[in-house]
Amino acid sequence: MADGLALYQVARAAVYHAGDPARTVLRRLTLARLPTTGTPLVLAGVAAVDDALAHLSLGAPALRWLQRQPPLRGVAPAFFSDLAALRFRGRWEAPPAGSTVAVDAPLFSMALPAWIAPLVEDRVRGALALESSAATLAAAAAAAVPGATVIETGPAGWLGTDTVVRLARGAAVGGARGTVHLPASMQLGLPLWTPRDAEGLLLHRELVADDRLLVNVPVGANPDAFVARLRPLGPRLAVLRLDRLVRPDHLAGLRRALDRADLRFVRLLLDADLPPRQLAPLAAAGAPIDLVGLRLGALLQTVAPDSLAWSTAAPGAEE
Repeated sequence: MADGLALYQVARAAVYHAGDPARTVLRRLTLARLPTTGTPLVLAGVAAVDDALAHLSLGAPALRWLQRQPPLRGVAPAFFSDLAALRFRGRWEAPPAGSTVAVDAPLFSMALPAWIAPLVEDRVRGALALESSAATLAAAAAAAVPGATVIETGPAGWLGTDTVVRLARGAAVGGARGTVHLPASMQLGLPLWTPRDAEGLLLHRELVADDRLLVNVPVGANPDAFVARLRPLGPRLAVLRLDRLVRPDHLAGLRRALDRADLRFVRLLLDADLPPRQLAPLAAAGAPIDLVGLRLGALLQTVAPDSLAWSTAAPGAEE
């Protein structure tokens, strides 16, 4: 569907159609500035673009509504006839998913009728920016903490299924190896992150034998005293989660306390929405980070759509 269109995009399409509906242009999308990670963009979202272009269409209710809008009342009927039969007629190409893209380098190009370009450009740019955000952040996090496993940790439930799946797919392109989201795991075959928050279980002493538990580390907790409370959980305890920036010595203290308590199998998860520039110093200082969590909010913001710029490569084409 050509959903998400603005009226001005349809009006631009009508102007180009009135000039010459058969004229073809070559449009190129380039990276205008680096992602917020300061690293090259890791390309993802190509499959989403392919799907969007393959299913490009406008339904009859949308067409009737458009014909009633004042900016389009003087448009020739031929435009609406072609709009009713709207399909992506052209060709496109992009580097493979996972490719790195530097500033000013092309990441997508398409040759198509000039009048269709305004109807698809923002859709293409948005799809690539969304999934490339996740891929770029996941790759940067993995590079910042060598040896750690990167997982997509949520929070779950506040974004639509399509967006969640696309972000998880992008994160996987960048090297993430798991997700907390059921639809992403089901549709993409990603490992489902299953440890369960054990805060309430500790308070009520209601443990289920098959649970693999996750416990949040309180602010200012003394590592030895805190781990002593957890020792009765034994093999059920899978992960200690830290949801804020911590000092390397605090992480090291937790690791030593776990080892002394015969909980060497318990992994430390840093799930604090930290940018790679804050993760890297922790890793360089020897902080024992086993898992790095990526939140959906951060995944959405790494590559801004306006950092991807369209240009025309065909002589005489209109902007």
